[in-house]
Amino acid sequence: MVGDITEQSVDAIVSLLPHVHPLDYSGRLNQAIVSKAGQGLVDYMNYQVYEPKIGQVITCPGYNMSAGHVLFVVVPKWRTDFDKQDRLLVHACRNAIEAAQGLGVRTLAFPFIGSGREGFPKKRAARLLLQALAETIGKLYDYKDFRDVYILCENEQECRIFRDRLEAMIR
Repeated sequence: MVGDITEQSVDAIVSLLPHVHPLDYSGRLNQAIVSKAGQGLVDYMNYQVYEPKIGQVITCPGYNMSAGHVLFVVVPKWRTDFDKQDRLLVHACRNAIEAAQGLGVRTLAFPFIGSGREGFPKKRAARLLLQALAETIGKLYDYKDFRDVYILCENEQECRIFRDRLEAMIR
């Protein structure tokens, strides 16, 4: 759906951090999260995280946001078709879902993960996120109180990419 992930009334939202040190919040999504959540989130992350690893999920409070938690997933930058980056992005998304389950969340929102500064082509990023969801969604729904997973897009064109990919997966 089209929307601002920082405005969602969900138990947790997922964001990403590039695999760099020191932590880099300069992407649009992270800037929006930091702006909404406040300095407490930055202080928490700077205190809790040292040399993040690809696939690691850093869980922090939502502070001033409607979301109770922010799950920062450390993801690789996409380089070429021959790199293992696809597998690493799927792994990172799966880890976020498992972290959400561990927190007991009932509602979870993902952005169009990896398609911004991380450089994954949009169609590829959509396929990889949907693949991770398809592989792990059963675990979430085994948790009896779990209700919904949302994918938030910035515009209708991005939503269409997800719809088309989802239809292709169902066929």
